[in-house]
Amino acid sequence: MTTVVYSNNVIASDSLMTRGMSPHSGDTQKVYENNHLIVGFAGRVGMCLRIVDWLMEHNGDPEMKPDLSDFPSDAGIEFELIVIDKESKECWTYEGVALDAIPMAQPVAIGSGSYAAMGALAHMKFNKEPQDAKKAVKAGIACDIFSGGRIQAIDLNPKVKKPRIKKPK
Repeated sequence: MTTVVYSNNVIASDSLMTRGMSPHSGDTQKVYENNHLIVGFAGRVGMCLRIVDWLMEHNGDPEMKPDLSDFPSDAGIEFELIVIDKESKECWTYEGVALDAIPMAQPVAIGSGSYAAMGALAHMKFNKEPQDAKKAVKAGIACDIFSGGRIQAIDLNPKVKKPRIKKPK
């Protein structure tokens, strides 16, 4: 499956795609953004990408739901998505074909590596370290055979420019 983490206004994911029990590609994009949203997914790629496209088109309105009537009725919870509003930094998740928007607080992780990632974040918090999303994904990759590849990340933290100090002559 995958590991996707949202913590300290940074979303990070692995990039390994698997087919059944076999690794397929280590360069799969699992985090997408437009002017309003960032969406990360875990699960069946075809289902996820269809929902990602719908979310991007409708700017993630949690009150709206896509028409998934052609999805198999036995699909169950074969995917999870994290959706982040870029302006407010609010986060919600969708899982399964019901597609109910569930508000989430940071940090949050989804996918098969989420337990290891959340454990890593708890360790960072215990040690009074910043809860780093990329390090948490690395922990997911280390502990989960279905996570791997390069780490992708989007940082929503504003970049602060330090003023240049002129040296006296």
